[in-house]
Amino acid sequence: MGDFISNFGVLDFTSKCAASYGKIRLEIRNKNRRIGDMDMLIAAVALGNNLILVTNNEKDFKDISELRMGNWSI
Repeated sequence: MGDFISNFGVLDFTSKCAASYGKIRLEIRNKNRRIGDMDMLIAAVALGNNLILVTNNEKDFKDISELRMGNWSI
């Protein structure tokens, strides 16, 4: 498992990510929706780093308007 994980980088939770998190919380609250805190953090890191979130769980992130997603599942 360690060899597998060593192939990936780790992204820091920066001030840009924190700002994105705040925007996400506000957007979700204004839409009267619920998203788990960890999902919001994952989305915030993607937005804060201007990345596409690759997930097979798009339904949990669909209410985040600025988030770009990709599904690479087969």
